[in-house]
Amino acid sequence: MNRPMELDVWAGDWGLPSIDLHCLQVMAYAKFSGVPIQMHVTNNPFWSPSGKLPVFRHGKVTLSTYTEIVAYLAKKKFSADFGLTPRQHSEVVAYSQLLQERLLPALNFIW
Repeated sequence: MNRPMELDVWAGDWGLPSIDLHCLQVMAYAKFSGVPIQMHVTNNPFWSPSGKLPVFRHGKVTLSTYTEIVAYLAKKKFSADFGLTPRQHSEVVAYSQLLQERLLPALNFIW
């Protein structure tokens, strides 16, 4: 019996599916990777094991960071990088690092 993959995320507002950047990251990755995931919208992160959102659940596995969730999904053969050449994959990693190191702090400061 296959257990469903579930994702608890902050509720959305202002036309966004979630108000939280980390929830949006995981939601976008799941969408791009074709992950069959059930979304659960909440405004109470205190029900989660870490007290933070997003929370990913699959059977007995519970994860709460983008990096952990992406690594787990890659092990399950869900990857947004499927079919990319090594060069394209390197460019994706470089752009991701650029966004994390340069643009994310600016976004957090302005928001």
